[in-house]
Amino acid sequence: MRRDLLQMHASLVRTPHASGGVRVARAALAAAPSLSGVARGHPGAVTPAVTDDGGSALTGVSIAAPDAGRYVVELHLVVRPPVTAGLVEAVIQQVREVADDRGLGPYVDRVSTVFEDFETCGS
Repeated sequence: MRRDLLQMHASLVRTPHASGGVRVARAALAAAPSLSGVARGHPGAVTPAVTDDGGSALTGVSIAAPDAGRYVVELHLVVRPPVTAGLVEAVIQQVREVADDRGLGPYVDRVSTVFEDFETCGS
């Protein structure tokens, strides 16, 4: 069932805006782990957080384009303790900065973050 959900989600990402959406997803996924409290993306425990990158998967990010050309980014992340109170805001800010640096800032509408798991020593 999980695989079916992931395949269904990947098919939803293949829209006329997918190339722009994939670029935004890549930027978001590159931005988040650059922060010390973020370990990596997570495929999503309840809602699939995987974006099709033309044959490979970007694990930990899903995108939607409710407004043509503007993307809603949802990051699902594994974080490292200690998690600071401002980590969510730092992730959102970092995503916006990386998107701006790549010329994608105008295409990012909303960014949300879900902390799915905590990385412990040895994991």
